[in-house]
Amino acid sequence: MLFEMQRSKSIFYYVGIFLYVLSMNLQSSFMFNEWSLANSPMLIVLKLLKYAAYLFCILHFFTLSRLSRNFLFAAGIMLVLSVYAMYTGPQKLPIFYFVLIATAVKTDFRKIVKIFLFIQATTFVIYLSLALLGIMGSGEVVEVGRIRSYLGYGWVNRASYNLLFMSLELLYLRKRALDPVLAIILSAVNWFVYVKTHTVFSMAITFMIIAYGAIYYFYSKSDRKIRFFKKNRKRDYYLLLTAFLVLIVAGIALILIFKSSNPFLYKLNRFVTGRLELGKKAIDRYGLHLGGNKLQWIGSSTLLFGLAEGNDYFYVDNGFLQIALEFGLIFTAFVLFMYTAAIKKAVFLKDYSFAAIVLILGMVFVFEPYVIDFALNPFVIYYFSKITIPISDRKIAMDNFDIRLLSSYKR
Repeated sequence: MLFEMQRSKSIFYYVGIFLYVLSMNLQSSFMFNEWSLANSPMLIVLKLLKYAAYLFCILHFFTLSRLSRNFLFAAGIMLVLSVYAMYTGPQKLPIFYFVLIATAVKTDFRKIVKIFLFIQATTFVIYLSLALLGIMGSGEVVEVGRIRSYLGYGWVNRASYNLLFMSLELLYLRKRALDPVLAIILSAVNWFVYVKTHTVFSMAITFMIIAYGAIYYFYSKSDRKIRFFKKNRKRDYYLLLTAFLVLIVAGIALILIFKSSNPFLYKLNRFVTGRLELGKKAIDRYGLHLGGNKLQWIGSSTLLFGLAEGNDYFYVDNGFLQIALEFGLIFTAFVLFMYTAAIKKAVFLKDYSFAAIVLILGMVFVFEPYVIDFALNPFVIYYFSKITIPISDRKIAMDNFDIRLLSSYKR
């Protein structure tokens, strides 16, 4: 893969993404020890890696010979919204997200996914191995009825989240088909991580991903495939978009209407470990505004290590609601637009692997917050990247891709 990258015209971007994802995956094991201190040499090194990553991404952008008006318009809007969210919210992350996303133009998305998978899988294996051998400290959190292990990471849920997104990346690279051997290996690892960390939702979603990939593998090998209808890109786009938006809207709607006095919502809230109640509490406390809120998330990790100013658990797991509270509704709307536009681009390119994954992401974002987390999630880059175009479609230049092309889709 690395030799293949060296021949690419987008080498600056791939190096930048490599450095950024590497720094974030390394940093995930330094959360609550002496390396996490502000003057720690290791933390300084990781920050330098991230700033080098931004520099390489910007260098790639300036090496491009031609940019379409559509891209410049979308990137300009994203820049304005990122700056706005940066000054209204609690941190400066939006402007860095802009650099990583918008500079992906004219890159091969499959290579980006390979870089993510390579780093995530390597650190995953190293951390688990060192933790099991007792070389790397793997702390434990004792909760009522269970003991949760860090598995070499900085917190108990990190290994399971990494495995979830690695499974999605494998599903994409293998065109939705996970062969039986790979499915068995991933299932065994997923069960092991669950037993050690008791991270319920990521375990369940990961098993769903594996089951889908295994079923599709046998379906794709079948000589007698069932064809319910002919492919129609316009119809496919609307079906996929509707399903994705229904998942996102339903997840937030359940939070907005939550009342503990409602028996159904009360039981559902208990099933999702209090996520509905916490989301409603956050909305009532801060409200939803065009700009973000100067808030502080207080999770189990910050309470355990005494790093929070308050003493009450306060964390929203719903991905889009978290962004809406932190960075504001305008920034959230554009992030949502990027995913919906990515669905259209995937259908246009007949990339149904991404289309399937974005629906799974819709379920993930209802229960988990990693909508734009570049330590885990490469799929937010999809819309701004350039995917290898099938030979039959080479006459269409993807840097000139216009979101309005839907009106010209044919059966």
